[in-house]
Amino acid sequence: MRSTQPISLKSKRLGPGATIGVVAPASPFKREELEQGLSLLHDMGFKTRLSDSIFERNGYLAGNDRQRADQLHAMFLDDRVDAVMCARGGDGS
Repeated sequence: MRSTQPISLKSKRLGPGATIGVVAPASPFKREELEQGLSLLHDMGFKTRLSDSIFERNGYLAGNDRQRADQLHAMFLDDRVDAVMCARGGDGS
């Protein structure tokens, strides 16, 4: 008989040296602001990996629907990435 208990998924704790993949599934942003955020992550001991299309623009969004979805999927599938972080939130996510 199958259990009706929900499966608990808990990610591993991130520590120095972990790689955070950064994607842009919402609105575009200023490159300088991204660089400030990346600098903070680097100061905390993390490595970062940016999606290939992170600086795309399509109207008020950071790329078209396919580009934004593809960059998110690619980061989740990348074995070198330990966590995924969005450059910003907002409409389009």
